[in-house]
Amino acid sequence: MTTPPALLGPCPSPRAPSGSRARQGPGALLAALALVLAAAAPAAAQPLQRRPGAPRDDAAAQRLLDLLGPDHFVREAWRAVVRRPWDAKAIDRAKFEAARAEAVAAAQASRTPREVRAAINAMLGTLGVSHLAVLERAVWERELAQEFVARRTLRFGCELIELDGRLFLDGVAHDGPAARAGLRAGDEVATIEGAPALGSPWLDPAAHDPGMPGPPGHFLRPDGARPLVLGVRRAADGPLEDVQVTPFETSLVDAARASVRVERVGDAKVGVVRLWHFMHMDMARTVARALEGPFVGADAVVLDLRGRGGSSAVVEAVLALFVGRRARWRGPVVCLTDAGTRSAKEIFAWRWRQAGRGPVVGERTQGACIGCVFQELSDGSIIMLPVQDVRRMTGGESLEGKGVDPTHPVAQLPLPYRAGRDAILDAGLAEAARLAEAATLEVH
Repeated sequence: MTTPPALLGPCPSPRAPSGSRARQGPGALLAALALVLAAAAPAAAQPLQRRPGAPRDDAAAQRLLDLLGPDHFVREAWRAVVRRPWDAKAIDRAKFEAARAEAVAAAQASRTPREVRAAINAMLGTLGVSHLAVLERAVWERELAQEFVARRTLRFGCELIELDGRLFLDGVAHDGPAARAGLRAGDEVATIEGAPALGSPWLDPAAHDPGMPGPPGHFLRPDGARPLVLGVRRAADGPLEDVQVTPFETSLVDAARASVRVERVGDAKVGVVRLWHFMHMDMARTVARALEGPFVGADAVVLDLRGRGGSSAVVEAVLALFVGRRARWRGPVVCLTDAGTRSAKEIFAWRWRQAGRGPVVGERTQGACIGCVFQELSDGSIIMLPVQDVRRMTGGESLEGKGVDPTHPVAQLPLPYRAGRDAILDAGLAEAARLAEAATLEVH
């Protein structure tokens, strides 16, 4: 069965904002959003093309590898790509066949399914395109699949980024297990359960696009509700501190809700929300509820767009709250982007700039903008396949490999030992306060 591309779909053209901030009675904002959601294309729910009989655990995958050999899995992934190219001219068959031969040779020395998948990802990386990677089944089920349906899974709520042979925390979800344990972005994780962190059996590869620039990422693997003891270093020359982190069931929708707050910046009150992804309509509902609740009386809003993409329906729903004749917030708004802002969020940033609705503060987006599907392979792993050219959503302009530039460039601080500091957020808050003050002066 064919599943439509999951992450990106049609987006209507942007409309220019008008007037000043709208005030609505109780419930009016959510009622208006419901109309937008009804008109928008539905977000895909777990857009996985299943393969009957695929193994569900590592032991079964190992038995299959021992039976069929690694060549089978390399060729299967290769065929999946060439059968459904996102662009007929995008694949140099001769070069990709050479990459397959190299992957087969590398896989011959592999003893585990994970090692074979690493060889496959090296092959896929030669195409230099986004939304193309093989994911561990556990990573798909725990960190991605349930986000499409806004369900919680047992997880640690963070990612570990590998830099120069060391691991540093990043993507610490608001009110998640890592955050509750006091961990912050930039903390070094030197040990896990007393053993060196890099290469630990408690790590799962995040399988970021191997064809895109950027360091490898990893997720901590839970074993039920069992806590893990991490050896954490807060400064380059600091002592090693043991921090116990206990996983619990949560989601990035929960993290978005927990991120909603109002910060005082000088005389201005600035509402802030972090939209961790656009994979479910609850992200748009989170913004709508914030505008109707905590942000009432705020002078400006900061939309933090850093993180994964998702559905164009969510793009449309969030835009409708701020852009067009029926916008529910007409005051100052600042969007935040960084080098990890990708996919549907790049379309959002492009449309935001086209509408002239407000500044974009931070870094150029990732340039990972192709519609994709997820397909189950015979060993139970999941291949993410780019299948849809989405230039029609950006006026014919390709964002793949290019990204969207901010209107107000701000370089993020280096990750190691950042101690949770956030230069992009600080700059966004300052710009939001400046715009709020300018709006007040206009009124008077």
